[in-house]
Amino acid sequence: MDKKRLTLITLAHIVTDSYGGFIPILLPLLTREYGIQLAASFPALIGIFGNFPQPFIGHYYDRTKKYFLWIAPLGAALFVGTFIYFDSYALKVLFLILGGFSIGAFHPEATQIARASGGDRKEFAASIFLAGGTTGFAIGALVCGALLHFFGKPGLFVWVFVGVATSLLLLVNEKIMTGIPEKKTAAVELKSLNKVPEFFSILVLVTLVVSFQSLVNTFLPSFLSQRGFGEMAKGFYTFFFVVPGSLAGIIAGKFAKERGLKTLVVTSQILSIGSMLCFIYLPAPWYLVFIPLTGAFSLSSFPALVSHSFKHLPGKAGVAGGAVIGLTWGVAGILAQFAGFLAGLAGGIQGMYLWLLILPAGAALLTLLLKF
Repeated sequence: MDKKRLTLITLAHIVTDSYGGFIPILLPLLTREYGIQLAASFPALIGIFGNFPQPFIGHYYDRTKKYFLWIAPLGAALFVGTFIYFDSYALKVLFLILGGFSIGAFHPEATQIARASGGDRKEFAASIFLAGGTTGFAIGALVCGALLHFFGKPGLFVWVFVGVATSLLLLVNEKIMTGIPEKKTAAVELKSLNKVPEFFSILVLVTLVVSFQSLVNTFLPSFLSQRGFGEMAKGFYTFFFVVPGSLAGIIAGKFAKERGLKTLVVTSQILSIGSMLCFIYLPAPWYLVFIPLTGAFSLSSFPALVSHSFKHLPGKAGVAGGAVIGLTWGVAGILAQFAGFLAGLAGGIQGMYLWLLILPAGAALLTLLLKF
């Protein structure tokens, strides 16, 4: 295992995805300005433009192997890190589109680098890398909440410099990042190895898993805002919703090897339903205990499913990474817009959260029907 390369790419993943963590924390401010239904377009925008282009970016990387991921932290910092300063809704939209695309451009190439860094332990390396992304999102939420609390909106500009520094770090270490020996496989063999229907089934399953986690996370600060929590507390609890899912994802890989991937997915999704119900219905302060538990259960199977998906599409690793990481979260971004409308129809975020339980229930049912 190349620990230096894996550390660098995971660190860059943490910083790049941290800018996405700004959006849920800023959503209550945007809601006061535009209303919940229009404000929901902001997480939808970054979800769509940050994720749907990824399979095409992955295809480009598969063909060219050009090193361009160093641009991603810079673009995320300049666009997502500054969009809130504009009074114009149109400019906010434009900057989130450009920032979302910058974040998305990082993942297909970086996922392959991370897996290759693992040597014979590719699944473990991928789990570390993916945990870095979700942890980065959580760190972004925590940082955003803290900066808002102490310095207001001007304080957010501090984090822009972190993205710029990360891009420089990736550029300086280009030789380390690209020095990966390629294993060449005959085209006929690759064609026989690719199993598109099986890959598509995993893609649908991952979409259900990440959509539930993403939507609960996106509206968590707004939910807490309705219960009287301040900016710092909202960042704190968002952090502790996401991080347990990252850590559980690493541990879950061992569980999947011992008990099977199907058992992991079904168990985790059922537990996330129970934990979410406790979070919704228990009185204060007891419901707060179930914020990290829901985060842990809902996302614990994600890294194992991502690693499993690559086995069905080995001839198109860039496309596989772009699809299973990009398309899935992109659909979650679209659903954020619908969730905003659903919150209006259901009488608030709590009612919308109840409807979202359809997603883990569907994931558990689909898993039982699939063959792993």
